[in-house]
Amino acid sequence: MIWVGVLCDTLISKVAFHSFNDILNLFKEHGISDVNDAYCESVAKSFHGPKLFELILGGDLLEAVIDPVTTALCLPITGLKTLNIEGTMGFYFRVGKDLYTVTAHHILFPGSEGNDSYSYLAGPKKQVVLMDKDTFINFLGSIQGHISTLNITVDILEKLITVLMTMSEGGGPNAEEAACQLVQKQSKLNNT
Repeated sequence: MIWVGVLCDTLISKVAFHSFNDILNLFKEHGISDVNDAYCESVAKSFHGPKLFELILGGDLLEAVIDPVTTALCLPITGLKTLNIEGTMGFYFRVGKDLYTVTAHHILFPGSEGNDSYSYLAGPKKQVVLMDKDTFINFLGSIQGHISTLNITVDILEKLITVLMTMSEGGGPNAEEAACQLVQKQSKLNNT
């Protein structure tokens, strides 16, 4: 079942008929014939909640690692002319050297733009920007560097905790201060 969301009072039957036939033909080209569709009036709303991981709050040490890769199951894209709107590709296919994808309307069109100003039959193609291989390699390196930094931090905190435990248990003049710092460093280690 293919569900197609359209803004209220924007779809005419002729366009629905043609678009469904195009969808059917696309699937038939790939040997898929048992497809139905439905057109539903809907309004796209941005989703600001958790993605593949729980919501990362500002200051979380894993934010730099988790946030950018929550779309790991789909390729992240943005419209060439709407770089501030991001989303993911659905399925994609090639025609000659051109790569095409199916994605949600609101990724390539500003929220203020309805379906009236664009006809999929006559409108201009929308170009999207993907992460290229070099950018991905740099991105992967930055994640690996961040993880390495966290591992070094863990090693340092573990050694510091050992020293603070010895100081707090020794009963010297700094034992009370060492016990306070021990609690703080143990908490930081747990978070890291």
